[in-house]
Amino acid sequence: MTGRGHLFSGTVLAADTIAAAGIVAVSGKPELLAKALPTCKAVLVPSGDGAAFALSAVACAAFYFLGLLLPDIDSPGSTVTKLTHFSLPLTHRGFTHSFWFLLIFLLLGRFAWFPFRYIGIGMLVHDLMDWGSTAGWVPFYPFGRWRKYQNCVMARGHFISFYSSKAEHSETVVNIFLILLSVAGIIVLAVLSFGGG
Repeated sequence: MTGRGHLFSGTVLAADTIAAAGIVAVSGKPELLAKALPTCKAVLVPSGDGAAFALSAVACAAFYFLGLLLPDIDSPGSTVTKLTHFSLPLTHRGFTHSFWFLLIFLLLGRFAWFPFRYIGIGMLVHDLMDWGSTAGWVPFYPFGRWRKYQNCVMARGHFISFYSSKAEHSETVVNIFLILLSVAGIIVLAVLSFGGG
């Protein structure tokens, strides 16, 4: 998926999470948060007062969007390498798309500074979106079944493919489906929150 595609799909998921958290907060049924959208609890900004909360929210959003792009730091033509003017000389979709790289940021978020975990959340969204491509995803690279093709790690035995760089507009179709799924999820959550159930 292109950097633009990752930013778009990541924005849809973030908006979905914020909307779900808002519905649950307004409905007064916090138990729905854990049942209907368990990821919400992991990504909500911790409460604080005024400026501290605003600064925390901005930092978390910025780190999340950085995380959406960061796994492609191993690709010289990617959005993140163009923005930073830096690229890691690694095989694309290898280490920077693995759980090992993700773990670094989750641990920094746990033990150093809370917003670092948002990089990890963004990276996980990036990796899950890449999983739906023809190249697939090798989460425990270099372990697992994979092959190298044109300086890119591709999963062996990967049969799920929602989009491809060779199929024009397939990424757009996936993002439209993601929007529809997101809207449907919010409608179901609203009905559960404000309906008789």
